[in-house]
Amino acid sequence: MNTINLPFKSFWSTILAWTFGSAEGGVINRQAISQTCKNTNGIDLIEEAIRAYYNSDYQKSFSILMKNPELVQANADALFILANMYMFGNGISKNVKAAIELYFKATELGCKDAMYNIGVSYLKGIGHKKNYEMGISWIQKAAEKGEEKSMLFIANQCQDEGRLSEAKGWLERLASYGNPQGMYQLAVMYLNGISGQVNYAYSLALLNKVIDREITDTSLKPIQKSLNLLGIMHAQGLGVRIDVHKAVVYLKLSYQLGDKTASSLLKKWAVL
Repeated sequence: MNTINLPFKSFWSTILAWTFGSAEGGVINRQAISQTCKNTNGIDLIEEAIRAYYNSDYQKSFSILMKNPELVQANADALFILANMYMFGNGISKNVKAAIELYFKATELGCKDAMYNIGVSYLKGIGHKKNYEMGISWIQKAAEKGEEKSMLFIANQCQDEGRLSEAKGWLERLASYGNPQGMYQLAVMYLNGISGQVNYAYSLALLNKVIDREITDTSLKPIQKSLNLLGIMHAQGLGVRIDVHKAVVYLKLSYQLGDKTASSLLKKWAVL
């Protein structure tokens, strides 16, 4: 069996590359908003605050939320964005203690993004003492609710601890959500036969799904790595006929996206 030495992102690097979550893509909880909570334009006040927040109009968002505390207390998304504003000082003075309290309140309403943020805050010692067990517990809760950063975190932890079947299960779930990093890591598992048989066809299918994704801050790296791996697979004939021309095309695409690994391979093949 040909083994590609492309290790998973390490568990600890996911901790050190600390970023809080977001409510992007979440469903606004409209059940907590009555018809009397409309503004003059017929837009829900909480929805207006959330929209202003994601348009970086933090002062407008904060003003609406502060004028409607009873609505905020009943809405997980409102609590979450208010917590973020306090955590990062978005349009207001930074207040980590207030942010943590609001994240906890949001978790009581089932906010998975707040659960992730609480978990990371324990791992990093932000707002309270570091507590590894509490951090992992909260991230596990978020992962079970489908929060993608948490799922990837747990998958990497399982990988690092040798629980390969469990890691694969989390990555399968992430891949079903269309998560680019999850699909890439799962492709590597199938390519190398980790926790199962080698499946070049499925690996290729996953990698092609990754490179078809829109390039964003979160998808860029897995797209680059997937292009590199597709180049290697075509160069070595792994699951496909050897096609050096196509291999070079994939690597050049990755190189154009700024990947240094692709640059090294192309120089090695004297085609750059």
